[in-house]
Amino acid sequence: MTESHPFKPIRELVALARSRAARAFPLETHQTYPIPVLGPKGATVVFLFGPQRAVAGEGTYLKPPGVLMALNAASGDLEEMRKVTPASLGQPHSPTATLGVDAMRPGMTGDEFLAARDRLYDAYDVLLPAFARREKKPTPDLKHAAERFKAAMPVVLEAPLMPYYASVGREFFVWLDAMSRG
Repeated sequence: MTESHPFKPIRELVALARSRAARAFPLETHQTYPIPVLGPKGATVVFLFGPQRAVAGEGTYLKPPGVLMALNAASGDLEEMRKVTPASLGQPHSPTATLGVDAMRPGMTGDEFLAARDRLYDAYDVLLPAFARREKKPTPDLKHAAERFKAAMPVVLEAPLMPYYASVGREFFVWLDAMSRG
């Protein structure tokens, strides 16, 4: 029996953020994956947005995020949207620097990438409610979800943006490590 929780499915929160961004930002804007954060109003998912330039055969060149958007994890309502700089996110980069290229791993097919992304999204739906409750001891399901999430991270999350994920989601990633160790 699965525990019900008040949070929207992560895929829905990703789509809500994308929809808001499509109306507000230029076409060549990159959206990160959700970053769970606990705030004064409860659990939110933070998305960072920054310039990108896709180059066929190479991947997507990413610049530092310039906007932070936080959605309430339960309602999907916009909690915050503000301009950010690398410095305000604890990073040393120039706002105009190219951080690196995001591309699928060599030899990986699109279907393999999408399967890894689906595993990551499924894990978010298990992890977010437990993180919001500040679970201290993982159940077997929670430990398994944490392990799946950590295995999918290097495949799915954008390597050039990992310092930003780690900075914004510090509390979540420390908790995730604890849950995966069980």
